[in-house]
Amino acid sequence: MTKEERLNHALNNEAASKVLLSSGKFDDWVITTTFYASLHYICYHLFPMTAEKNGRTVTIRTIDQYRSHYKIEKNRHRTLCDLAFAVSHDLGAEYNYLLDQSMLARYHHYKFEESVVTSCKASLIVIKQILNIPMS
Repeated sequence: MTKEERLNHALNNEAASKVLLSSGKFDDWVITTTFYASLHYICYHLFPMTAEKNGRTVTIRTIDQYRSHYKIEKNRHRTLCDLAFAVSHDLGAEYNYLLDQSMLARYHHYKFEESVVTSCKASLIVIKQILNIPMS
């Protein structure tokens, strides 16, 4: 995925979360699409990156390539969380919150208090501010 495609994917997920939110239904999908928007915004910020391998500079374009290059066994979401914390504690904390809420939404229940949905939307705003991504 190119950098532009990554940004467009994030914008698409964010737009989907807004449509779902305006419906007043599907709290689980509002949270899930908000989480995935944050994931793509963070990946947009981080990738591509360069690293050294056998005395050569290599380009790492995805979280999976990063995990492979550094032989990381954590899943891609937890690895991205670690990278987010390396950028900024606040970025890592907001991403981690959205990750946790999306796991609850996808695997445990689909109804949430309005305050949780609002908090998830606020987390995405903070992530965009930290990454200097214009508000849409």
